[in-house]
Amino acid sequence: MSRKQRHSQALQDAVKEVLLREWDPIRIGREDAAKDEYDAYVTKICALIVQRQSVEEV
Repeated sequence: MSRKQRHSQALQDAVKEVLLREWDPIRIGREDAAKDEYDAYVTKICALIVQRQSVEEV
């Protein structure tokens, strides 16, 4: 895995963690069966971060 791929994966993992532990509007972050509930948001949020969008945009 290249450095860029490792960085991308680390960013995705960090975003997923924030979504599950901090954002979690439906309170499923502690449910093992629902760990993928917010995965559809991860790629989009990562793209905004890489584009250096504002916090408001993200």
